[in-house]
Amino acid sequence: MEHTAHGSPEIVACAEQKLTTEDAALLEYASTEMQCKNLYQCLRLFGRYNYTTEYPIPRFYNDARIQRIRDGTSEIMRELIARSILGR
Repeated sequence: MEHTAHGSPEIVACAEQKLTTEDAALLEYASTEMQCKNLYQCLRLFGRYNYTTEYPIPRFYNDARIQRIRDGTSEIMRELIARSILGR
């Protein structure tokens, strides 16, 4: 059985391995921001247990925050996306 990608054009391009720099920046920015937002909500949900690293949620959140810096800062990703939209 053959699998096909459905969804946004960026996801289809990724599945077909035809990803442009702008598409990669958009996907990376969106996934990193979504990950940080969701983990922040988890941190708020678990309350006082977030002050220790014994539980996985604080470790996941720290890893997510580092991805904003390590894989290219969110500002650079936003700049690449804006350039592709404006055509520069």
